[in-house]
Amino acid sequence: MIEVWLTIVVVLVALGAGYPALQRKWRGEGFDALGWVDAFAAGIFLGAGLIHMLGDSESDFVSAGVDYPFAMVICGGAILVLLWLEHLGN
Repeated sequence: MIEVWLTIVVVLVALGAGYPALQRKWRGEGFDALGWVDAFAAGIFLGAGLIHMLGDSESDFVSAGVDYPFAMVICGGAILVLLWLEHLGN
């Protein structure tokens, strides 16, 4: 039951923090920092994902008998491909 309440609190805090910026964008006032904030948030989530999942995947490769760090190579390659796609989109 506590998880439901904490989820509601997190959603309300996120809506409360993001609403003023979105309101300025909808009114056409221009909010240049919104792109920077979006990039910062994406970096935080990417970093958290790497911290929590990359070690486990590396240990799975080691337990399978693979000595080369394929998890790191796959991760680095995926980041480079996404960066390349972002540059193509701009």
